[in-house]
Amino acid sequence: MKILNVGHNYHVSGGSDRVLIETGELLANNGHTVIPFCAQNKKNFNSAYSNFFPRSIDFDKISIRSLLSFFYNFEAKSSLNSLLESQSLAIDIAHLHIYYGKLTTSVLHSLKAHKVPIVQSLHEYKLACPIYTMELNGNVCDKCIKGNKVHCVLNKCKNSSYLQSMVMATESYISRILGDVRNVDLFLSVSEFHKTIMLKAGIPNEKLKVLHNFVDTDKYKAECTHQNHFLYFGRIEKLKGLDTLISAFEKSKHKLKIIGGGAYLSEVLKRISTIKNIEYEGFKQGKELMNYISNATAVIVPSEWYENCPMNVLEAKALGRPVIGSDIGGIPELIRNNIDGYVFEPGNVDKLTECIDKVTNKFTEMSILAREDAVSRFSKVAYLEKLLAFYDLARSTKGE
Repeated sequence: MKILNVGHNYHVSGGSDRVLIETGELLANNGHTVIPFCAQNKKNFNSAYSNFFPRSIDFDKISIRSLLSFFYNFEAKSSLNSLLESQSLAIDIAHLHIYYGKLTTSVLHSLKAHKVPIVQSLHEYKLACPIYTMELNGNVCDKCIKGNKVHCVLNKCKNSSYLQSMVMATESYISRILGDVRNVDLFLSVSEFHKTIMLKAGIPNEKLKVLHNFVDTDKYKAECTHQNHFLYFGRIEKLKGLDTLISAFEKSKHKLKIIGGGAYLSEVLKRISTIKNIEYEGFKQGKELMNYISNATAVIVPSEWYENCPMNVLEAKALGRPVIGSDIGGIPELIRNNIDGYVFEPGNVDKLTECIDKVTNKFTEMSILAREDAVSRFSKVAYLEKLLAFYDLARSTKGE
């Protein structure tokens, strides 16, 4: 199969970039031809198709022309037309990730003109929220979910700026008019929860399927041992539930290690400065981070925001770590409560404390079952089988 892989970046700048690149590698390693189409960037990986990559808006040098390209990028459309016309064999499917803002809905029109079926992975809440996050002043917000984006402007949702918020709301309206839903044949939500939000936002049920993220379980070695400490790793943000996490360990005899960086770090450091059983380990990645996860009794994901399919849960389970996660967003779909981890009410310190105490006694059993579930549900083999089936579905239903 010949697959066009479309997104913002051909390098890892965020979670969606990582999924784009790793999905492309997975498909290529299984005999498919994968052609990337992303915006130009000096950080991009080498590609035989990089000459077709269009420019995108430079947010450091805003002009009227570049701002118009944020709404509709004619260069992206022209570049994609050139790429599609250069192929001796037709593209079988286009798999879109995050494309708005840089490539814009212009690429949808190019694909439609060339009769290419379109599948889009939905990594965030953009089709329901102009700023993608469904968050307002540190709280979950769904005011724009029914389509009225004026709330985005009135509440200055984008960087507390009326102007920036108006730009985001306008882009959202324009994209919908130009077919950000109409022109896509199949949407892939990364969680059942995310699908429910998209349904509320008006996306037709027949266009929505669920495909959780995957983790390369072959690269992870699970061991049924630990060093008697719990671990939080990820962004250090208030909505990630750090206050609840710290409060739980304030009244616990267990040890906690925190890894990551973010806007809320200074507050976290201030709070834990007098708590002896909590340590901040800094920002870690790669093998060093994997070692921290492997040595933990359990990984804790205490988020108080609509997480979709957080990779820290999948990575922890691939390494045989039980996960304690809050019952919000897509988190409870990934944890089998009382089997390979525990789910607790978001913000409930007492319930989280109970889970911390319980998991220690069931560590060995939960460790084995966590790894088994990662291989069964979230491995690249399971992901590829479902993805190819969805490609076939999009191709068969195109134009209906």
